[in-house]
Amino acid sequence: MLISVVIPVYNRKDFIRQCLESVLRQDFKGDYEVIVVDDGSTDGTREVLKEFDSQILVHSNQTNRGLTYSRNKGIDLSRGKWVAFTDSDCIVNEDWLKELIKPFTISSQLAVVGGRIDDPVSKTYWELVNKGANFIARKDRYVREILGCNMCFRREFLLKNKFDESLKYAGDEVDLCLKARRQGYRIYYYNSAKVIHYHRTTFRGAIIQAFRFGYSRAYVNLKNQVFPYVNYGTVLLMAMAISIIARRIFLIGLPGEFFIAFLFSFLLLSGYLNSRSGSKEAMESIITYPGHLLLFLVFCFGNLMLPFYALRLNHLKPEVD
Repeated sequence: MLISVVIPVYNRKDFIRQCLESVLRQDFKGDYEVIVVDDGSTDGTREVLKEFDSQILVHSNQTNRGLTYSRNKGIDLSRGKWVAFTDSDCIVNEDWLKELIKPFTISSQLAVVGGRIDDPVSKTYWELVNKGANFIARKDRYVREILGCNMCFRREFLLKNKFDESLKYAGDEVDLCLKARRQGYRIYYYNSAKVIHYHRTTFRGAIIQAFRFGYSRAYVNLKNQVFPYVNYGTVLLMAMAISIIARRIFLIGLPGEFFIAFLFSFLLLSGYLNSRSGSKEAMESIITYPGHLLLFLVFCFGNLMLPFYALRLNHLKPEVD
């Protein structure tokens, strides 16, 4: 049974070879095709892709069109019963495809499967900060959403439901999961389908990614009328800031209130991160806390761009399916 693997790539000459080598050494007994959509790379990525000419299908966008456009182009070119996606900064396990399609036998109403996303050994501070960011679940079960670097769809569902191309950088898989659930489909997490995702390793890359995640998540929530539109943490931080400013204006501030606010946010965020990753390494949490807090604030700032989303959207209600 044919499976299509779609890999969008943009300026990843330093990593795309490792990604493709892992995808091409699958122990899957059936047939599968690998479709790479080069999104206008300018760094030599195209030259690396030529090394795999006989093993993969490559489509090159003339200009940089964004992640979702590239994923949709891969769907258009696909021929498999299932369409699997991974990212160009991932390495997949040898049994990835075999495991990823197993849950589809559970139910005909299962349209989406997501797998486990492991972290590499952290080599930079920002890789350590991002550790556990891709956590979905600890065991096989139905979930509300999955993550884009390790996911698979029934092709018949994708032909009727494409990724929202206004979401160029993040959140497109969440948007499509919301649409699947509105149509009565189910989503499953399968822990045995594993990939390793190499995170942003620089300060600039981590900041840009956090802002895009916050921006896109609020957009998706507003588009699909998911309340609250913004993250609870955004509301909390806004309330704290307004409270502190108001007290200062009226000269009734409490001594050490900034320290109290910082300590409270530390306890809140540390508890959240540990619950997501299952980590009990207290020292690591303390070391990475400043980075977590900074990225969280940037994520919240992205959330606060909500008025601009309303201007971008042509509709504020879910599409009628």
